[in-house]
Amino acid sequence: LITEAEDYVIRAYFGFAREECSQWESETRPRFEAEDFMAALEDYHHQTHQLENTFLYEAEGNGHVVLFEDFSDGLKTEQNGTRLADWLDDFLSGAPLDDVMVTRQ
Repeated sequence: LITEAEDYVIRAYFGFAREECSQWESETRPRFEAEDFMAALEDYHHQTHQLENTFLYEAEGNGHVVLFEDFSDGLKTEQNGTRLADWLDDFLSGAPLDDVMVTRQ
């Protein structure tokens, strides 16, 4: 999973799922706040970090999966000293990977 800590698109989809998707057709949907999303990412990490071939790269921000008009800009993303480009190179080469997450206080 590659995401930003407050990804507005994924949060919108999670908002749809609130209240058992009962608000899907509504013009006003329940919000999935950034704090809730970050807590969900923490939970995802704790549930999956021991699984083979399941990794998380989380960067600061509220954009959607670190995408930019020119993806090479996204590859320059760095979190906790790990550049996304290097992390992806390691992933593609089969090198061991650690999850990269935003440091929370």
